[in-house]
Amino acid sequence: MAELDLTKLKAMVVEATDLTSEAREASERDRDYYDDHQWTQEEIKALQAKGQPVITMNRIKRKVDAMVGIEQQSRVDPRAYPRNPQDEEAADAATKALVYVDDNARFDMKKSAAFENMIVEGYGGVEVGVEQKRGQFEITVTRIRWEELFFDPHSREKDFSDAQYIGIMKWMSMDAALSMYAPMYEGEPEELEELLSTNIRNDQDGETFEDRPF
Repeated sequence: MAELDLTKLKAMVVEATDLTSEAREASERDRDYYDDHQWTQEEIKALQAKGQPVITMNRIKRKVDAMVGIEQQSRVDPRAYPRNPQDEEAADAATKALVYVDDNARFDMKKSAAFENMIVEGYGGVEVGVEQKRGQFEITVTRIRWEELFFDPHSREKDFSDAQYIGIMKWMSMDAALSMYAPMYEGEPEELEELLSTNIRNDQDGETFEDRPF
């Protein structure tokens, strides 16, 4: 069963990476533009040959930062509204719980980071989960970097509501992967290592899925 599940997952990843290679290349370019890397090596050499300085007037970064600033200034605390008059006390309790989760998970910072990814690379997100800490369950919010996301390339809605699948790919060392998945795997350790080491990349992946993405 584990091999079947892994086969399906790999098929999703291969489809997603193959059919979004051009889009990811554009996202990498757009991040370079934001980070002041707006000249190609050929253009730099041509300017240097003419004795001209390489000057970048980065209006892209200024515009993106302004939009992120607007998002931060327009923040409001989460609030639950009662559906009926008799639900006001319950709504107040729900509001306090939402504010606690917002503060405890530092959701504002992670939301701004995801918003910047949406502006620059085109998409981003956070993952809402639950962890047990000190004997209690707490809601967690984890930012997902844009290059770690893969999704149904046939999706057309901006919020991926029509996507057949959405997933997260994480780079990790083989030792860390074996440590995480060995307790769940029922086969031999050698089989698990072979499954985890199977390459699903192709020559069109670009820098997005390198071991250490730029």
